Amino acid sequence: MSTPTLFTRHLIYEHAITKRMRILVRVDYLARQFEYHSMQTSPWDIRAAVTALLEFNSLLERNNMKSELMRELEQRISWIEMLRDVDGADQEQLDHVIEIHQELLKEVNAMHYPAAEELSRNSFLDGIGQRIHLPGCTSETDLPQFHKWLNDPRVNHAILLEQWFRPFATILKVARILLGFIRDSAPFHPVVATKGWFETQLDSSRTHQMIRVKMSTDSNLFPEISVTSQSCAITFRNGENMENRPFQTSEDVTFDLSCCLF
Repeated sequence: MSTPTLFTRHLIYEHAITKRMRILVRVDYLARQFEYHSMQTSPWDIRAAVTALLEFNSLLERNNMKSELMRELEQRISWIEMLRDVDGADQEQLDHVIEIHQELLKEVNAMHYPAAEELSRNSFLDGIGQRIHLPGCTSETDLPQFHKWLNDPRVNHAILLEQWFRPFATILKVARILLGFIRDSAPFHPVVATKGWFETQLDSSRTHQMIRVKMSTDSNLFPEISVTSQSCAITFRNGENMENRPFQTSEDVTFDLSCCLF
């Protein structure tokens, strides 16, 4: 696992359009939290890793990820096959991409699901999971066993956390490969939001998966992205004053936009 970069020159905002894309983004988001905190050694980081693990498991329990991934892969294979008829299409590259998707489909099909039945039967984690969304209810007063475990120098927390997360490996691998294809499907290009407002038409005959906005981390603005079947609208708001509601800027804003299809 690689340590996530905390600060970069640019910040990317993503708006996942379809329900399936929103699930995949959340899978990646929770996994990144888990990966970061599970590599640290403080009790607070270990606690945060356990929280991310349980939220990850809860997300999968609410969504049949095996079915969702198989449908996504099958739809994408069918769509890529259609590209063979496009003039100038790189047949060799299409074959390669189809092969990747077919191998992923085999892996998902062979995957045991639910992925983490043992995790659900773990009474220690179940006790934490029942209280984790109640304010302050995972303290040493409420969960003395958890408190003892977090601070026990004899416990190899990293190995245990990796063991608990291992059943999710295939789901995470496939989700990240799919997100990689989608994010790389359209390059960023510079556009201008006049007085903080930008709108562009979308081809309603094609299924857009994600809208991405890239801005400098030095900007005091953030985008609010709204998408319909025919258009994408972006409002840039100033939220520097945390005590007041963010307001639309009156300035022209130059930013980079990517409308992802694949």
